[in-house]
Amino acid sequence: MGTNRTTYTKWESGDSLPNAIQLSKLASIYGKRIDDFYIDYDSLMVGNSLFDKPCGNTFISDLTKQEKVMLAKYRMLSDSDKERINNLIEELRTKN
Repeated sequence: MGTNRTTYTKWESGDSLPNAIQLSKLASIYGKRIDDFYIDYDSLMVGNSLFDKPCGNTFISDLTKQEKVMLAKYRMLSDSDKERINNLIEELRTKN
């Protein structure tokens, strides 16, 4: 896979997450879909105070599986792509 042991250790400890290419390779190696890696996404985020804050009428920790997968994919984007997504979301949000 071309990934060193230090990187694997950081993934296992939750200090970092694999990028989209690495995640795709892992999914292929284990015969899984990328979404399968996020079934237990809540456990990766334990202790993140962001998940304890309300968002509308719900808490961020109450996100659906689909929303969690979207968030995980968002985190894999470059800063410039994140900005493009944020702008699109804001445009769509204010349109309604």
